[in-house]
Amino acid sequence: MAEGTDLCAASVRPEHWALEAILPLEPAAWQAHLAQTAGDDDAALFDRLIRDARVEVPVHGNETGYVATGIRLSEISERLIAVWDGKPGLPGGVAETVARCRARGIPVEIIPAQAVDPSVERSG
Repeated sequence: MAEGTDLCAASVRPEHWALEAILPLEPAAWQAHLAQTAGDDDAALFDRLIRDARVEVPVHGNETGYVATGIRLSEISERLIAVWDGKPGLPGGVAETVARCRARGIPVEIIPAQAVDPSVERSG
């Protein structure tokens, strides 16, 4: 659950939906990362959400946490909905995850990042 869209989507999901958190780091380390990079509000939201989540920190050989997370998402997803700016990004980012899912025949829906209004406040 990365800062921004991931946390927002997790916080507004229907109550009957289970939350599966596939993380690039152990939860405490990821929360510290969020606090440092996104701020205390995102770290606090993550802390609230993770309490009821099924957490997985995948390992795929020598891959980085982000790449391993993207690989795992492509292994378990039935459909991928991605908010993406269309740029290549970094290893393990949205571009690689979208490409990996498409290669596996997983339906992919793209919401252009430009269409997301950052002024809309999230609940949670």
